[in-house]
Amino acid sequence: MRRTLAALVSLIAMASLPVLAQGSVSLERLAHRDGYAMQWLGPERSVCLSRDGTVIVIRPGSQLYDVNAHVEIADSAPVATDAGDMLVSPAFARRLTALARINRVERRPGRAATARPAPGEGTIVVIARELEGRHALLVEGSAPQNARITLTLLAQIAPELPTVLLDRSETQSDINGRFSAVVPLSPDYMPGSLVTLYATGDGLSSASTHLQLDGAL
Repeated sequence: MRRTLAALVSLIAMASLPVLAQGSVSLERLAHRDGYAMQWLGPERSVCLSRDGTVIVIRPGSQLYDVNAHVEIADSAPVATDAGDMLVSPAFARRLTALARINRVERRPGRAATARPAPGEGTIVVIARELEGRHALLVEGSAPQNARITLTLLAQIAPELPTVLLDRSETQSDINGRFSAVVPLSPDYMPGSLVTLYATGDGLSSASTHLQLDGAL
């Protein structure tokens, strides 16, 4: 009886695998289609999607994912593959596509703003260094003049812990295309942690830089 039950369970599981594969969506293909920049993070293999000031962090095996400074819940947990991709459910894929579209609508200038010159397309360059004794980073970079830049700071505190959001703030480049900001590391400052800073902007190619706290690059 036990052997029959075990065989039945095995057959059911094997039969369900093709359905799961057919119903899943490649995150890599979705990112390319919807204009997200996709980057793998940390030892737990989280994925960061970024575009036009929006940063999304997705973790394999977890239904919770970060959208900028808030947390949302997917209908099912994504699965990382051996081929360097991540599979998500169709409902989750639709939400990611909607976030890309919502971002485009929210960033689109209205009629009242048409007289204001919009920043041109271009590339962001960013560097960061730790400020001694302040538990903060000095961030400097360049972008098209008068561009609004969103800075998102993520940290990998320990291999067994997921990537966490430390800070999210905005700055603007000056008439010469330069920008600088002080980004706090507290209250989750941990010596030795690996942090990743993303600089994104509307219509701009995003940039990122990695830093190990305590001054070691």
